Formats: sequence, C-alpha cells, structure tokens
Amino acid sequence: MVAFFLDENVSVGLAPLLRAAGHAAHTAVGEGRTGLWDAAHLHHATERGWTILTHDRDDYRALHEGWVTWSPLRFATPRPHGGILILGKSHLPVTAADYREAIASLLADGTVVLTNRCLDWFPRRGGEWVPWQSP
Repeated sequence: MVAFFLDENVSVGLAPLLRAAGHAAHTAVGEGRTGLWDAAHLHHATERGWTILTHDRDDYRALHEGWVTWSPLRFATPRPHGGILILGKSHLPVTAADYREAIASLLADGTVVLTNRCLDWFPRRGGEWVPWQSP
C-alpha cells in the first residue's frame, strides 16, 4: 500500500476513500500545512516517504524536474522523492471516487514505481496515466 499526501487543492474527501482501500492518506489540512508553497509540501512528503497527490500540474512538474536535477548535485547520496501523482481535471465532473479508481488502476498490478516519478492522469484521455518527460 502507498502513503499519500494530498496537497491543499485536492479534496479531503479523497482521503477516507484511500484509507478504505488500505492506503495511508495525509492531507495538508489535517497536517496544518495550508497556505504553504508546493515546494514545502514536496519536502514535507519526501521526508516522510509519502507520494504527493495534487491538481497543480505546472508547479509540480517544475518541482519534479528541479528535484531530479539538483538532488544528485546537492547531496552525496541523492534523495528521491516519494512520487508525484497529478490528478487531472475535466470539463465534466470528476469525483473523489473517480480519483480513487484512477489511483487503484495505476497501482493494480503492483509493479508501478512511484519513487522519483511524476505521473499525470488525464480523465479526457480515458483515464490515461502518463509519465512526465521534460520537453
């Protein structure tokens, strides 16, 4: 099972659904971490080995690029982050249950590696998960 950190723009209603599926789910609201920069959330989650759940595509793509680029240069032993899952939005309503199902489909076969990866979920593409590759 995975330990998740839901940043403050992801509905806290997703947390109990993830817990019911056997995951740990921590929220920015529950951790008293609202109003902080996304970089602070990434650092907080990384220190605890948690995977970030967010809707902030641009911010977290940039943070991921910075992390994988600079961590090996800053630390004698590079520190990987616990993964970033970007939950895409759609013009159609997407519920917390839809997000839970998307996460379940990603994790279903037990082989996906989240560490030091940034994956985008696109509901308009049939719920496709796409690894972020810098341009």
